[in-house]
Amino acid sequence: MLLLVVVAFAAVIVPGVSGRRVFGSAVPAAVPPAPATADCVTAISPLPPVDVDTDESARTSYPSAVYGNCSGPIIGEVMSIDLTEHPLARATIGSYQHASSECELSEVNYVGSIGPFDPATITTPGIAWQADVSVQSLAIGPSALQRAAGQSWTACVGATPDRSPYRGRIGDALVDGVLPPAFATCWRSMMSSTEQQVAEMKVPCATPHPVEIIALTEIFDARTTPAQVNKSCVGMASRAFRTADPTRGGRLKIAAYSFTSSWLEPLTTVAAGSGFLGCVASVDDPARLTGTLIGIGSKPLPITG
Repeated sequence: MLLLVVVAFAAVIVPGVSGRRVFGSAVPAAVPPAPATADCVTAISPLPPVDVDTDESARTSYPSAVYGNCSGPIIGEVMSIDLTEHPLARATIGSYQHASSECELSEVNYVGSIGPFDPATITTPGIAWQADVSVQSLAIGPSALQRAAGQSWTACVGATPDRSPYRGRIGDALVDGVLPPAFATCWRSMMSSTEQQVAEMKVPCATPHPVEIIALTEIFDARTTPAQVNKSCVGMASRAFRTADPTRGGRLKIAAYSFTSSWLEPLTTVAAGSGFLGCVASVDDPARLTGTLIGIGSKPLPITG
């Protein structure tokens, strides 16, 4: 009996000591392929540091992204993809920043652009507007698993400035779509330089607000008059909204203002090199806008009150 107990005990213990044999055959791990243009990004790993004290020659890794369903909240979109081999293992802070700056070249092709000149005022004199649209261009690389599998591509991702989630698409938004509110510039009031600033002026365009900054320009011709600038501003708003009447029968006010990051002043004179001018859409109290106007077309105005 004792012998039988010892044999049974050994049968249980010995295989555990020497390791259990597992039957089957190895299969390769599934490695995700490189993303494609217009793929949606749901998360991005931390970016390399960009503060002034950072050593630009320090080695770094490209951030990687998680891609997901475009119908849900996303934080960016792939604007372009470069499948040629890149020396990612030798990337530095400086080379990464250079790659991200080159990504900005993809923005116009992907997001589109609004013509800077109003045909009605292009020669008297020419006033070039730049749409106040904020897309952060980021260089993205393969994940650790993809790099281990030999992938070395880079992608250019257009994200919100603070990488906050949004719905909608920025692809061709300035050509035939509607810009997601997270990329537009909206203010909480029409504060002037004579008023005391009590809060950050910029607010999310998806929240109620009375002011949207449509575009910016600088004037370098001393002969330019406020009337010419205002006429050109209305033309810019018409192109940005894709509508013949950007005021929608007077429900919106469209006008140019002297502009800084914290106040707007009515345009009474235009001095060469005097700083930025803003083309502004606004509503009077108690009305509020609840979305961006860029690309609104014939859709109902996002307005309450």
